Amino acid sequence: MDVLIIGAGVFGLSTALELTKRGGYNITILDRAVPPVVDGSSVDANRIIRPDYADMTYCVMGMEAMKGWRNHPLFKNHFYPSGILLLGPNDSMYRDASFNNLSAMGTPCTKIHTTEDIRSLYPTWHNKLRNHQKGYVNQLSGWADAEQTVKSVTNYLVQQGVTFVCGPHGTVQELLTQGDTVVGVKTLADEKKVADLIVLATGAWTASLLPKQQTRLLAVGQPVGYVQLTEEERVRYQNYPVLLDFETGFYSFPPTRDGLLKFARHGFGFTRTVDLKKDKKESVPPFVPVSSVTLPKEAEDELRNCVCSVYGKQISQRPFSRTRICYYTDTADADFVFDFHSKYKNLFVCTGGSGHGFKFFPVLGKYSVGCMLRELNEKYLNKWAWEKPSLKEFTLDGSRVGPLAYEYDPEMYCIA
Repeated sequence: MDVLIIGAGVFGLSTALELTKRGGYNITILDRAVPPVVDGSSVDANRIIRPDYADMTYCVMGMEAMKGWRNHPLFKNHFYPSGILLLGPNDSMYRDASFNNLSAMGTPCTKIHTTEDIRSLYPTWHNKLRNHQKGYVNQLSGWADAEQTVKSVTNYLVQQGVTFVCGPHGTVQELLTQGDTVVGVKTLADEKKVADLIVLATGAWTASLLPKQQTRLLAVGQPVGYVQLTEEERVRYQNYPVLLDFETGFYSFPPTRDGLLKFARHGFGFTRTVDLKKDKKESVPPFVPVSSVTLPKEAEDELRNCVCSVYGKQISQRPFSRTRICYYTDTADADFVFDFHSKYKNLFVCTGGSGHGFKFFPVLGKYSVGCMLRELNEKYLNKWAWEKPSLKEFTLDGSRVGPLAYEYDPEMYCIA
């Protein structure tokens, strides 16, 4: 069977990995650039790896993925088990449900009530907890080098005979349809590529490729910043855990080997609505990747305040080495979408990362292909269905905090 996978991010690569494992598929992956694609949400200095979920389905999947991160040859060299510190106010339901799920699965976690509780595990911890904060540490969690992971999987797929087509020849402009079938795609190079099965793994660009206005997916941009540390600071903070604060949405990583400190906000983000066609408006990222983005003032101020509370005033006031707007593909309930489109029998939609897809990289394809072939039970098929009529608004999964998503014009901030 000829398969066209549109998108070389974690959803497309993981699906190709599973199909390759099963055999019998002639796979071509299309994308604007050679993976790791510079502006994809799958690629950056690091990504959080955790099974810490309030939803037991993702908690179980996360534990399964952790085995891959620790043992699978494509993933194990890119995982760093720093541990993760989850903090929040006294009434943080997401944090407490995550702790309870892990406890039910027999995963040991250490409750945190005071600053000294943290320092007993991480002696160089700098800041003091706010009076109403508490949390826990899961020392099995950590972070992964996202860019190197994508390179590892891509190289393996090439060795297995998967074809990658990038640049104008791999940039999909539109789906070519006949009745209830997608017969192929048209690229920026004005080429037609056909296949028996089309997998739409295009992340935040998905809505722009679908023929009609849709309300299933929403592309939102999240602010990310980087600060260069001195060598002394890098050594001081190198054994920090990943931090995830459910009061502010702030999260940060231990510094990289070259002393780059990355931090971001897991919030409701920024939308970017554009006119795509007549009677069709969608929130989509800029089409052309940019090297750096000046963050909206609200986002920069909030990030600096959070950096100050964790790393001190001096580091928080330092110029950002780099900033970006990382686009998530949100679904209303933060569930993935692994399903055939309701109008096209051979268009499999594989997206909806909602800011938490990368950590499942080692097993994501198992579940997407399991839905594609209808091998999984109804629980999963219903959870990841394209159509969910009961969803009327974007409630997400309870992990987002901060201001609600609002519109902004990225052309005001982009630096080519």
